[in-house]
Amino acid sequence: MRKYYQSFKRLLTGQEGSMAPAAVAAAIVMLFIILGVSEYMRL
Repeated sequence: MRKYYQSFKRLLTGQEGSMAPAAVAAAIVMLFIILGVSEYMRL
């Protein structure tokens, strides 16, 4: 489990010129937007 945590942490910090942190952030934001819209439509 610790190995996965370290690799995830390294992915989040990223190296210079790496698009991985931006891609992870964009995916999380998209997920929240989709969830928010679906909850709004359900009301």
